[in-house]
This record gives sequence, C-alpha cells and structure tokens, in this order.
Amino acid sequence: MHFFVYPKTRECFLLFFSKENFIRKKLLAVLLASIAALSVAAFTACDNGEVGTGDNYQILLNTEDAFVFTATQDVLTLSDTTSVKDYLDALVTLGQMTYEGKESDYGLYITSVNGKSEEYAETYMTYWSLYTNLYSLDGVTYATSDYDSYTYESETFGYSNYGFSNLPCVEGYKYALVYSTYYYTSY
Repeated sequence: MHFFVYPKTRECFLLFFSKENFIRKKLLAVLLASIAALSVAAFTACDNGEVGTGDNYQILLNTEDAFVFTATQDVLTLSDTTSVKDYLDALVTLGQMTYEGKESDYGLYITSVNGKSEEYAETYMTYWSLYTNLYSLDGVTYATSDYDSYTYESETFGYSNYGFSNLPCVEGYKYALVYSTYYYTSY
C-alpha cells in the first residue's frame, strides 16, 4: 500500500507540531482549563445551598390563600446569603409547591402560588404578600406589624420590608405567602 502525502500536508504537520506552536498550545490549554475551573467555582459560589432530600419540609399551612412554612435545613442547606426565593425554589424542586413571578428592580415579584394568580379589577387588586416572624436580626429590621400583619395559630407575622429575593431565609423562622386584597379608594 502506498500513501501519497501532499507537500502542503507535511508543512501543516510540521507547523502544527513545531516547538513554538506546542508552547502556544500548552498555554492555550492551561488558559482554557483555568477559565473552566473559575467558571465552576463561580457557579458553585452562586449556589445558595444544596436541596435536601429529607421529608421534614415544615410546611405548616398550604391552602388556596396562604402558604406558611418554617425554614429548615432539610429543605435547603441554609447560609447567610440564602433568600426566601432560594428556599421557594428548593420547595418547587422537591415538588412541595409551585409559583410564578417576574423580576423587577426590587427582585422577584410573585404573581401566582400553587396556581392562584393575582387579579386586577376596577375597585380592587389581589396579590401575594410576604409576612414573617423574622422581625429583626443583627440590627436589621426585616418586618413590621405596624401597618399590616398576618396571624397564624396565635402568632403574629409582620409584613416584610424586603422582597422574596432579598429577605434572608433563616432556620427556625416562619414565612407566610398570603393572598391579599387591596381595595381602591376614590377621592
């Protein structure tokens, strides 16, 4: 058997495996490996915990108009940066609830929980409010019951001063998503 090698093929082969190109390729390989490693590290840093596999979800109330839960490590590995949105995402992953929302300048705005959506009418609007018994932590006020509150089993939850994306989810504290109605007043 005879192999015919084109002259240009030999030149390309020699050019491809020359010492200068070999060093360039090594540097390129190291650069690409570094980028890949940094990408993995960045995505890992963005992850706000591992979704749990236990069955201790601590969902206290799941009705058409309210969804109340106690934050627990069984649902999500909680950290200083875990938000209520992260926790709700874990509950969705575990099949315990559904929600829909849209991002705004203030973070996630929830438009639907377990299939029940907000409504707008001429004289009123309905929406999903966020309440919590995490009133303050480390000198930060997260909720207040001065203007609005929600009571569940004799415990008063304050209206959250923060949205779903920014309210910390802290183990042992309770959170309530409540279908609320606001009636328009005419002047």
